[in-house]
Amino acid sequence: MHPLRKTQLDYAQMDCVYLVQIYHQLRELDTKIKKNQEIRNLEALSRRYKLKYNSYY
Repeated sequence: MHPLRKTQLDYAQMDCVYLVQIYHQLRELDTKIKKNQEIRNLEALSRRYKLKYNSYY
């Protein structure tokens, strides 16, 4: 094995930064979903999608 180059280390360091941001966004989305149980109901979500997007065609 060989040591990583500086660019590789910088890239790996930024992964940690982005993963923390993604984690917080996912937690926020999860909270919103839990507040509105209808979103979790796939049937209701499907009906909403069809009503919204079928009107364009």
